[in-house]
Amino acid sequence: MTLSVLIIAALLVSIGLGYSFKINIGLFALSFAYIIGAFAMGLSIKQIVDMWPMSLFLIIVFITFFYGFAINNGTLEKITDYTIHYTRKFPYVLPFAIYALCIVMSGIGAGPWAVFAFMSPPIMILAAQTGMSRVLAAVIITSGGVTGAFMKTSVGGIVCRSLLERLGYTPDIANAYANGIFFNLFLAETLVVAVLYVISKGYAIKAPVTKMPEPFNRKQVITAVLIVVSFTAIMLPSIVDTLIPGNALISFLKKQSDPTFISLIAAVLALLLKLGDEKAALARVPWSLALLVCGVGVLIDVAVKAGAIHQMALLISGAVSPEMAPLAVGVVAMIMCFFSSTIGVVMPTLYPIIPNLAETLSVNPILLFSIIVVCASITGISPFSTGGALVLTGMDDERERTGLFYKLLAMPFFGVAIAMALAFAGVFSLAF
Repeated sequence: MTLSVLIIAALLVSIGLGYSFKINIGLFALSFAYIIGAFAMGLSIKQIVDMWPMSLFLIIVFITFFYGFAINNGTLEKITDYTIHYTRKFPYVLPFAIYALCIVMSGIGAGPWAVFAFMSPPIMILAAQTGMSRVLAAVIITSGGVTGAFMKTSVGGIVCRSLLERLGYTPDIANAYANGIFFNLFLAETLVVAVLYVISKGYAIKAPVTKMPEPFNRKQVITAVLIVVSFTAIMLPSIVDTLIPGNALISFLKKQSDPTFISLIAAVLALLLKLGDEKAALARVPWSLALLVCGVGVLIDVAVKAGAIHQMALLISGAVSPEMAPLAVGVVAMIMCFFSSTIGVVMPTLYPIIPNLAETLSVNPILLFSIIVVCASITGISPFSTGGALVLTGMDDERERTGLFYKLLAMPFFGVAIAMALAFAGVFSLAF
C-alpha cells in the first residue's frame, strides 16, 4: 500500500510541478519512474527502458511529420479557403461546414494541435466578418479538433487503441472499443456545438465576403493526393472487412495497414517529390507531446507492476455506486484536464483502472472509457488547456480576447453537463 501511495503521489507531483514550472510533465514522470522502479521496486534498468511505448512514440512522430508538409506548403490552408468560399451562399451552414472541416483535418492525421494553431486565426477573423459568436467559433475549433483526433488515423484514436491493447484487450476488441469511444465523443461534441449554435443564433450569421481562392499549385495537388491515398490505405481495409467479413486477403490487409509506416512512406514520397523542407516538417512534430505521453506511460506501467492501479480501482469502486461511477470518473477526468493533457496524462492515468472498476461495479467499460475521453476533451476548451489557449491566440483584439477568456472558463461545465446527460440516459452504452 505504501508503494502504491508513493507512485500516485509521484504522478500528482509530476502534474503539479509541470503545471507550476511549465516543464514537460513527462520528464518528471520518467524521473520518478526510474527512482521508484529501480530503488523501491528493484526493477532492472532494462525493464524500465522496455516500458517506453516505442510503437506509440513512432506513430506520433511519423504521422505528424507527414502532415507537416501539408501545413507548410499551404495545402490545408487552401482547403479551408475553398470550404469557406463554397458555403458563402448558405451562411447558416457555415458553422457546421467549418466544424466538419476541423474534424477532417484533425482526423486525417494533422492532429488537434494543428487545428487549434492553424485554424484559430482564420476562423476568428471569419467570425468577426459574419457576426458569428466568438464562443461558438472557439467551440467549433476545439470540438472539431479533438473529435477528429480520435479517428482511427489520428493521434488520439491511435493512443486510445494502444492503451486498450496494453490493458490486455485483443486488437479486435481494442479497435471496436476505440470506434465506440470516437462515436460517443462525436455525438457529445456535436450536440454541444448544435446547442450553442441555437443559443448564439448561429443560423442568423451574415454571408462572408470572399473571392475565389487561387488554384492549387503543383505541390498542393500532389500533397492532397498523398493525403487521400494514405488515408484510404489506412481506412479502406477496415471498411471493406466490415462489409465483407471473412475474406482472407482483406483481413490480411487490415492487419498490415499500419498508420505509422504508411505515414512514413508518404513522408518519404513528399521529400522525394520536393513538396516541402524536411527540417520545417520535422519542426511540426509535437516532440513535447510524444515525451509527455510516453514519459507518463512509463510511470503508469511502474504503477501497474506495483499494483497501484488495482488498488485505485478498488478504492473508487468501494466509494461509489454503479449508477454514480460515470459521474465520479468524469469529474476526475475533467479536473485533471484543467491542468494536463487528455491524451498525454488523463487517458494513460485513468484508463488502467477501468477494467477492474467496470468488473467490480458491473458497469459497461465502454461507458467509462468514453466518459473519460468526453469529459476531458470538452474541458479542453478551457483557456488553461492547450485548445483554449491556442484559440485565444487567434484573436488580435485584446478586449475581445479578455472577454472570451472568461466565457471559455464556463464552457467546460456546460459541455460536461451535456455529456453527463447522455451518459445517464444510456446513450454512451449503445456504442458497444
